[in-house]
Parts: sequence; structure tokens; C-alpha cells
Amino acid sequence: MTKMRRFLISGLMITAWVVSGCATMEGWMKTSQSLMRDGVEASTIVFLTANPADVTPTIDMTNMALGNISAGTAVDLDSVTEFLIEKIRTNSKQHTDVAKAQEILKSIVSYTRSYLRNKGVPNASRQIVVVTDFLTWINQAAKSMS
Repeated sequence: MTKMRRFLISGLMITAWVVSGCATMEGWMKTSQSLMRDGVEASTIVFLTANPADVTPTIDMTNMALGNISAGTAVDLDSVTEFLIEKIRTNSKQHTDVAKAQEILKSIVSYTRSYLRNKGVPNASRQIVVVTDFLTWINQAAKSMS
């Protein structure tokens, strides 16, 4: 085999390996986001089933927050509550809104973290979530209960 032929074959093998690796990574990321969505929706329903009086405050909180967050902003699951509370605190006129939002978000994040761990997602707390997606999933689940 000539050097050029070995070089070309090696290049093709490396290209195939990289492309298949990227496809696998993309598939894993889609699966991870799908699990995140399922976890947030299920967690919201569990929380609101146990706390039916919080359905309307949950819808109100997510609507307000969605209006004040840039699309595409992403944080890890452990940071999403703090991030959202800061946004709500900045835009809310009542302290009770902030306290209720914090209670709701902490519960949903805790349930979601457990859901992801039970599904075998590694480092569930460090999973990245797009904040507007997170709020939309909560909002939709809450609306389904109203």
C-alpha cells in the first residue's frame, strides 16, 4: 500500500468515526432534553396534584417570567431556581409572589432531579435546560390541571 493510499484510508476512517460520534452525541442530547421535558411536566403535575391551590400562582408566575427572559438563555438544573427567582424579584411588585414562586420552583426542580436520576441521567443536577423551555413545560402542565 502506498503512503498516499494509507493516508486516504486513515482519513476516511477518522471522518467516519467523528461523524458517527457527532450523530450519537446529537441523539443523546435530544434524548436528554426529552427526558428533561418529561421530568419537568411530570414533576409539575405531581406538585400541583398535592398543592391544587398553587395551579393559578404557577400559571401566573410562569407567564410573568416568560415575558422577562430572553429566548435561548440556558442554565443547569441546580441554578434554574436562583436564576428565575432573581428575574421574578426584579419584576414582581409583591414579596409574596417571590416567596410562592420560590416554593413552587424548588419543589419542581427537586422532583425533576429525582426523575432524571431514576431514568439514569448522569449528573442530573448539572443537566442544562433552556429557561424558556423549562417555564413553558411548567406552564403547559399547570394549564392542563386548571
